[in-house]
Amino acid sequence: MPKPKVPAASGGARARQARQQAPVAADVPDISELQMLVRGCEVPREKEVKWLCEKAMELLSAEENIQSVELPVTVSSGKHVV
Repeated sequence: MPKPKVPAASGGARARQARQQAPVAADVPDISELQMLVRGCEVPREKEVKWLCEKAMELLSAEENIQSVELPVTVSSGKHVV
């Protein structure tokens, strides 16, 4: 009698299983696991989101075309602003 096929885990389920098995090492999450998690419509941990935000700020601040502005800021779209 043939063995029944078990459906493969989705990307989010695999990421969730990996997260349950191993803690985040040294506050640096595995990017590929986070991608699978988000693509599987799973919610990352708060510390993972904070790490991603800090990394994004670090990368964006190194860009030459990014300018720091003081708050408050008004942002408008289009080139004809009244």
